[in-house]
Amino acid sequence: NVQSIPTFFLIDRTNTLQARDAQIKDIEAAIKNLL
Repeated sequence: NVQSIPTFFLIDRTNTLQARDAQIKDIEAAIKNLL
């Protein structure tokens, strides 16, 4: 049985939530945009 679906978040340097896994198509590009 599946209890939960793994998820991840992108958080910027000021601890602001920027995106969830469902909103991100290309994780590498999303991370580069935040750097």
